Amino acid sequence: MKPVLHPGETAMATVIFHIEIANFLATALEHRHAKLRGRPFVIAPLGADRARVYGVSQQARSMGIHTGMLVRDVRRIDRTIIVNPMENKLFKGISERMVKTVANFSPVFEPWRYGNIYLEFLARKHAWQRARDTAWRLQKEVKQQVEIEPAVGLASNKMVSRTASQRSIRQRDIVTVPQGRERGFVRPFDITFLPHVDRKIALELRNMNIHRISDVTRLSCLQLQELFGRTGWYIHEESQGIDRTPIIQPDKRPALYAEWAFAPETNEVAEIDAVFYTLINRLARQLREKGLCAGRISLSATFADDRFFAHWRKIPNNGQSERELLAGLEFLREKLLERRVALRRIGIRLLHLAPATQLDLFTSVDQQKEQNLLQALDTIQKKYGEKGVFHGSQALFFLR
Repeated sequence: MKPVLHPGETAMATVIFHIEIANFLATALEHRHAKLRGRPFVIAPLGADRARVYGVSQQARSMGIHTGMLVRDVRRIDRTIIVNPMENKLFKGISERMVKTVANFSPVFEPWRYGNIYLEFLARKHAWQRARDTAWRLQKEVKQQVEIEPAVGLASNKMVSRTASQRSIRQRDIVTVPQGRERGFVRPFDITFLPHVDRKIALELRNMNIHRISDVTRLSCLQLQELFGRTGWYIHEESQGIDRTPIIQPDKRPALYAEWAFAPETNEVAEIDAVFYTLINRLARQLREKGLCAGRISLSATFADDRFFAHWRKIPNNGQSERELLAGLEFLREKLLERRVALRRIGIRLLHLAPATQLDLFTSVDQQKEQNLLQALDTIQKKYGEKGVFHGSQALFFLR
C-alpha cells in the first residue's frame, strides 16, 4: 500500500551508506606502528604455523600472500616476513570511534565488522544530492576522529552500497549508485560480493566457469534453485542488484564478554576446559562486583578450518556464581567439542543482566556459606591476581 501524500509533499527516499576503512586490520596496524609501514607483514597468532592469516599488508599481497593462507605457507614464500598478532584493543577502539561519529549523522546504523558500518539516510527532496553532501561531511569527520580516511559508497540497499565503497577505494572518491542503476553497477564484480555466496557455493560456481556477477545473470532463478535450493533464489535476486536485508541496529542491552585466542590452535580438552573456567571466573567476578546476575549465556568459537560456532543457553535461576554459570555452559561445551576440530578462539557473553537478589532470613545455610566463600576468593584474587587462588583445572596454565 502506497503512503498517502499531502499536497506539496514528496515520498521519503532512503539512501544506504557503507563506510569502510580499506584493508582495515593492516591499515590500523600501519597507522599505530611506524616500523610496519611499507613492509610486507601478515596478521596471525604468534608461534602457530598451522594458524590462518587474518589480514595482510599491501606489500605482502603483491607477493601472492592472501587472507586465509596458513602461516607455514606464508613462510615458504618469504621466510623473513613479519607476523604481527591481532591487536583487538586497537581495532575495537578505532571501530568504536567510527561508530560514535556515524551516530551523529543518523540514529539508524549497523556496525558490520571492524572498520565497516552501514548507515540509513532519509530525505524527501533532492535525496541523492543531499546524501552525497552528507557523505562528504561524514568522511571528513571520521578522518578527523581516527586519522584514517574511509571510503564511502551510497546506494539504495546494503549489498550495492558495499560494492560502491569498494569502487570508492580504487577511485579515491565517494561513489553513488542511484536507484534503478543497481543491476548494471554490480555486474562486473566478483561473485563473492553476493551475500549468499559462501566459499562452498563460490567453488561450485567457479567450476561452472562463473566468476563474475554478470555470469550469474545468465542462469535463471529456477536453475539456481535447482543447484542451491532456496539459497539460489536469494542469489538470483542479489545478481539483479536487489538486497532486501534491513539495517540491523546493535543490541544496546548491557552484556559482559570475555574471550581467549589459542596460540597454537588446540583440540586438547584439558586446555579448553582450563580456558572455560578462566573466562567464567573473570565474568563471575565482574557480576559480583557490579551486583548483577545473568539470565543467558552465549558461546562463540572459531575453528582452525574457519568454521564458526555460536549458540546460547538460559541460565537456571539467573546466576552469578561460577557453579551456576558453568551449569548453563555445560550443554554448549559438549556441543562445541562434538566436532573434534582444533579451536582458534572462544568467547563467552553473559546477557539478560539484572540486579542480584539480596540474601535474607530465608536464605539456606549452604547458600550463605557459598556467598561467604565467593567473597573471600574474590578478595584474594583482587589482591594477588588470578594466580592467588584458582580452580584445579586452571593449574595447566598457572603452574607451568
